[in-house]
Amino acid sequence: ISAVIGGVVALGGSLMVAKYQLGAEERRTIEQQRVLIWMDTAGNFNSYISNWNRLIVIAEHEEKQGRLNKREEERKERYVAERDKPKDALYGTLEKAKLFFGKEVHEQIEQFTAWEKEKVHRKRLNELPPITAWEERKDAILGSMTKELKQP
Repeated sequence: ISAVIGGVVALGGSLMVAKYQLGAEERRTIEQQRVLIWMDTAGNFNSYISNWNRLIVIAEHEEKQGRLNKREEERKERYVAERDKPKDALYGTLEKAKLFFGKEVHEQIEQFTAWEKEKVHRKRLNELPPITAWEERKDAILGSMTKELKQP
């Protein structure tokens, strides 16, 4: 009987170690995903902001000049045509972030999307907020993500 009890205890201990190792692997995989999401968010935010900056700058140039030359007009049309790609990539990444990060990051994302809907959506280029406003939103989201990544 003592041999059976010893075997059961050893088996139970082995199962506990295996369960702990599996948990550690899962945690490591989740942390790796979170770092990748942080990197994608940073890159996609930069593309998104850069695209809006190009549009704002060319609109300001058009306003000062009265009109654009053919090459500038083609560039503006290209910027307008391509503006949804960075936004779609950013919003896709932000949805992933809401799955892998906690409440503070989720709230920052919700604040950004509400701000974007109010201050950017359906606005003319000359009505858009300054690029620094986008950068502040990006910094708030990435800062919250970084803070959470540093937590043990």
